[in-house]
Amino acid sequence: SDSEVVRLLAMSSPPASPLSPRSSPPPQIPFPPLPPILSPPSLVLSPAPPPRPIRFVGYRAAMIRLRVKAASTSHSPPLPSPFILSPTR
Repeated sequence: SDSEVVRLLAMSSPPASPLSPRSSPPPQIPFPPLPPILSPPSLVLSPAPPPRPIRFVGYRAAMIRLRVKAASTSHSPPLPSPFILSPTR
């Protein structure tokens, strides 16, 4: 009803909360610039990656085949029987 609206409007409103949107925004704190170590790297100073060596398509397969055909160096040839000197007088 109209009397209820008038009564509610006549009531004093509570003070605005500091967190309410009607309050002024907090002051902006300026941040200092980042030191050079933490700043993102510059694209101008970064060197280009070294070019990859050009290899033929079957290079890896050919190298595997050559290793299989080559003599294995992981096993040494059998040792000859030891030469024992007999004691002489």
